[in-house]
Amino acid sequence: YSKKPDETDFVLEGSAQHALWKTCGFSGVLFSNTSTTGSSYYFDDIVVTGNKSLDTEPPTWNSVNILQPDRLRLVFSEPMDFGVAKYELDPGRGQLAGQEISDDKTTVDLAFDEDFERGTLYSIRISGITDLAGNAPLEDRKITGIIEPRIPGDLVLNEIMFENPQNSLEYAEIANTSDKTLDLSGLVFTTRKTDGTLNSGVKIPLRTLILPHGYVAICLDADSVRNYHQCPAESNIVSTSTWSSLNNEEATVLLASSGKDTIFDEVAYSAKWHQVLVKNREGVALERINPLLPTQSRDSWTSAASEVNYGTPGYRNSQYREITVNAADTRPVRLDPEVFSPDNDGVDDVSFIRYTTEAAGYVANVHIFNPSGIRICTLASNALLSSNGFFVWDGHTDLGKNANAGIYVVYFEMFNAASGKRKQLKLPIVVTCR
Repeated sequence: YSKKPDETDFVLEGSAQHALWKTCGFSGVLFSNTSTTGSSYYFDDIVVTGNKSLDTEPPTWNSVNILQPDRLRLVFSEPMDFGVAKYELDPGRGQLAGQEISDDKTTVDLAFDEDFERGTLYSIRISGITDLAGNAPLEDRKITGIIEPRIPGDLVLNEIMFENPQNSLEYAEIANTSDKTLDLSGLVFTTRKTDGTLNSGVKIPLRTLILPHGYVAICLDADSVRNYHQCPAESNIVSTSTWSSLNNEEATVLLASSGKDTIFDEVAYSAKWHQVLVKNREGVALERINPLLPTQSRDSWTSAASEVNYGTPGYRNSQYREITVNAADTRPVRLDPEVFSPDNDGVDDVSFIRYTTEAAGYVANVHIFNPSGIRICTLASNALLSSNGFFVWDGHTDLGKNANAGIYVVYFEMFNAASGKRKQLKLPIVVTCR
């Protein structure tokens, strides 16, 4: 209301309701005007009327962080009543030694008897905590750990569902190859345009943690993907707020920092990388055989096994194979295994042709011959070898077909131009059907 000096009654100028704050400790007026007219006004008889606004909205549990070495900090969106709060930590760190509540009652620091350990994720569950109006948070459990800096090489793309089944969604899986617990918050999964620039991509949600040598799958709806692939309880799948559809034939996908100035991993996948037995590629994920294999190599990827409904989001891949070298085996070339069944059931679907060289500079040619002596597949042609490594045969031929069951010959030729040494080996390999 307002009244000029020559007016008798106050006139209603307007009304407003402030809906943001549900409770307050004071109310008042803020007036701003020019210096010449600022002294021409005064306020009197301020009355606040209306029905009390009831607070029925639950508070938000914003975060939980480890304050090394033995403290946890829980932060909430508004003042809380911690009077009868209970806290359950798994794995435990001894007894709760004490708690300290901030002056604004939005934060509580919990002290424990034992220090937190690196490389471990901790689950903290709360109960009895409410805001000052008695509303409890909807979320009662969070995961945390001692977070360490992430660097290129720590994270790789490990599985891609780029042509989703009708009853599920696309997803991408990230593997942690380091011994550190890492926070993926704000990282971007995106695609590269034909001109080399990057699309906007999908941001990974806040507080998305990944254990040492663990996995995280991202998608638009975690429950949908989890249910379709019947994932085990330990699968780590998180939902994103947005998703950009992936190309069903080929595309370049990558994992980048929030500013897209650091690339953690990048792969230009192709639907042709699928196992040759997979005729219908819809709903079949591409899996990396081992996270440590080269990203941009067809030999590093194959189709997810049929036994897992063609996808393993958030946990170890169905086609996972160890790539460590047996130091006791001194043979220059060996097969692992010598008998394999490329039927996409997740058991011995590929054979590793492992090699060891005694000096640098060796170059290899690797071919597969059928029982009639006809070459059916070339795995390497003048390939420069490292000190030890391997080639992968998944049973496909150069014509894109799957080899029939039977005995074949691996012809492995390596030579060193500097020393003139040459080695030629023929090893039997068996393709079988289960």
